[in-house]
Amino acid sequence: MSNVTKYKVSIFGESYFLVSDESQEHVNAAALLVDSCMREIAEKSQITESKRIAVLVALQLASKALTSMDIVDRQQQKSDRLLALMDKELSHFSPL
Repeated sequence: MSNVTKYKVSIFGESYFLVSDESQEHVNAAALLVDSCMREIAEKSQITESKRIAVLVALQLASKALTSMDIVDRQQQKSDRLLALMDKELSHFSPL
């Protein structure tokens, strides 16, 4: 890591000290996302144990990350096929 900074964030009523090479805005946004997900699960379920809520949030965010990676992968495959098709079609033209 280069250019790391220490940050203090609050998640679900607990303070955490973090070291990251991301911007403060990025770290705060990530902490806010985790905090809001934990509060939402706590409100919608009967679960009160922070550790169990945190694991459910981790699973929820991991699922969203996998879905996003799948979408990016499919878009990359489409882009690659389109570029290959364009290269094939352009190969029929001779340079000026």
